[in-house]
Amino acid sequence: MIPSLPPTYVDHLVTPRGLGDVPDAEAAGQQGSMVGGMGVRVTLAWGEGDGGQAVVKDAGVRVFASAAPIPPASVLAGLVPGRTAEEAARVEPEDLIAPLLGGAEDRLPQAVHKGAEFVVEALRCALGLPMCRPSDPQGHGILVC
Repeated sequence: MIPSLPPTYVDHLVTPRGLGDVPDAEAAGQQGSMVGGMGVRVTLAWGEGDGGQAVVKDAGVRVFASAAPIPPASVLAGLVPGRTAEEAARVEPEDLIAPLLGGAEDRLPQAVHKGAEFVVEALRCALGLPMCRPSDPQGHGILVC
């Protein structure tokens, strides 16, 4: 028997937002690999916020191999625009999972939770956080290994 999935999760899976690279990307980060079965690439474009500080103008995510990161990636694409780099760096996997759940009793496959972790790690790489290497924002982003 296939377990019932939350409608919000299904909506983000069937009609994801922000999939693909941002056309005018200025930063990129990758996590995982096609060979490993799951990979993501986050691209960011920057703009000016209300106070004149730099904020994320647009975010896009490309998903490789597994479909598990698609719903968390869709949430991220709507969550980080308008945030400063410091605010975006505070995004956690739970911030991408919570909007996909309809109620406390809802559960998602473990692979979706792992996908959310990959999306957050790729975001942190795009932000240039320590222990992470940014990618070429205009590169192909093919994750080999």
